[in-house]
Parts: sequence; structure tokens; C-alpha cells
Amino acid sequence: MSKPASDAIARDLRRMVITGELAPGGLVSEVRLSKMLGCSRTPLREALQQLSHQYLLTLPHRRGVLIQSLSIMDCQEIHDAMNDIGSACIARASSRIGAQQLERLREMVARQEEASDNADCYELTQLDVEFHTAIAKCTGNRYLVYSTGQIQSALARFLYPAYEAAGGARVSIAEHNAIIDALEKGDSELANVRLREHVTNGRERVLDVLGRGDDGHDSSLGNA
Repeated sequence: MSKPASDAIARDLRRMVITGELAPGGLVSEVRLSKMLGCSRTPLREALQQLSHQYLLTLPHRRGVLIQSLSIMDCQEIHDAMNDIGSACIARASSRIGAQQLERLREMVARQEEASDNADCYELTQLDVEFHTAIAKCTGNRYLVYSTGQIQSALARFLYPAYEAAGGARVSIAEHNAIIDALEKGDSELANVRLREHVTNGRERVLDVLGRGDDGHDSSLGNA
């Protein structure tokens, strides 16, 4: 099977992990995944390796596939990293971003608005990842792009349940617009303030969902 085929399997697996079809903290066998996805073991293993590097799952030796849990500690550490890397991206992007890149960010926000209106929480999650990665690309630094992509991939597992709980992402979308407005003005300080507000508010929205858990009491989704 070709590399694009294993990439397609990885995309399907990513959706299953982010949406909770594969439960956080759960252990699943490769045999079961092969049957679910209708694929052979070799491309499946290639796809699993991709997702393991994105902090979506781990591969315990001969124990199957462990879906990463959603713990409060992970949430806090991911948002801390997002603040630090995001600030570095904003500092460089604010002096480099051009009209076409700003327009692309506006288009992403418009797609987010449509997805929010349709309560398409998975699309919202994907577009959030795309939005922050696009800002990183404006820096011209491939290492910042890579780091942002890794952080956003890990964050996606937390964004999806938060969007589901809210029934959309109107607040997050307004925060994205505020970041774009500051970048358009070339005001790196204001853009950084807006980014940090966005990260802090996003963390609180996620922690609210994690703190409730399925029964209103648990402090994590899946095993801590």
C-alpha cells in the first residue's frame, strides 16, 4: 500500500482519537483497528507511528495501542507551551506577515464561523490547528512551524470536547479575529496580549469540561 494510503489511515485514526470514538485512556489491539479501518497491518503501523509523534497515542511494547488520556496536567502543560511558542511566533510574524497571509487567516476564520454555525466540532478543531500553524508559517522559521504543529496536535484532543460542550466556537473565533486585527496593525505587543488572552481563556474552557468529566465530578477523561 502506498504512502498516501497510510496517510489516509492516519487521518481516519486522528479523527477517531480526537472525537473520542477511540476512548481516552483505552487500550486497543492492532487487529481490532485493522478491522475497523479495513486495512492491513503494515500501513496501519506506519499511521500509528505518525500519530504517536503527535502525542495522540502511545505504542506500549506488545500491548496494543494506548490512546492518550486527557489529564488536567497535560492540558496545563500544553497551554503553557502554546503561550511560549505562540509568543515567539507572534513576535516574528508581526513584522513579516503580508496582505495575502492576512487574507488567508481571515478566510480560515470565515470557515470557522461556518463550522460553528453547523456545530461541526471536528472541523472547528482542525481549523484551529490550521489557524495557529498558519501564523507560525509567517515567521519563516521551520522549527517554529514544527513545534507549533506538535503542540496544536496535542491540543486538538482537548479542543474538541470543549467545542462540543459549548455547541460551537463563537468566543474563540472572536479571539482569533482580535489577533488578526493586531497583526494587521503590525502591533506585536498587542497581538501577543491577544494571543495570551486567547490561550488563557481557552485553557479555562477546557478545564471546565475536564473538571466536570462525564459525571460532573472527574478531573480527567480517561486514565490520568
